[in-house]
Amino acid sequence: MGTRGRVPNPALDQRSREYGWTTIPTTPHGRPVPKPVGKHTARAVAQWRRWWEGPLAVMWGEVDRDVLERLLILYEAYWADPDTRLLGEIRNLEDRFGLTPAARRRLYWRIEGIDIPATAPAQLGNEGAGAAVLPAAGGKGDPRLRVVS
Repeated sequence: MGTRGRVPNPALDQRSREYGWTTIPTTPHGRPVPKPVGKHTARAVAQWRRWWEGPLAVMWGEVDRDVLERLLILYEAYWADPDTRLLGEIRNLEDRFGLTPAARRRLYWRIEGIDIPATAPAQLGNEGAGAAVLPAAGGKGDPRLRVVS
């Protein structure tokens, strides 16, 4: 399964040179988990807690809460009735909040020790100018192969 589009190349991308990448620490942030509004399933409440206890929560503010609650409602609707028409809106909201590796690359965010380092040297190959060649999967030290709880 491939990714859509090219991976941003920090060495060649103007935005990356101008603003840089934001490295998000994996250490606990200690912020309280806000309570979702309304009544939700246990599965949805568990998802809400994962979002707000996870490292990305440091990038969100109180103003983002309403949109995250809308995403939670969409998740619940999809879980109750897997209608693929919901997936586009779910994907849009996930992208806004950096909830996927591709979304984090577009936002120039990297989670310390999890995402591919933004400072890794780019290598140009047959993919054309500006395309970064990622290290081979499964190699020693590949952050994608670490065990998570």
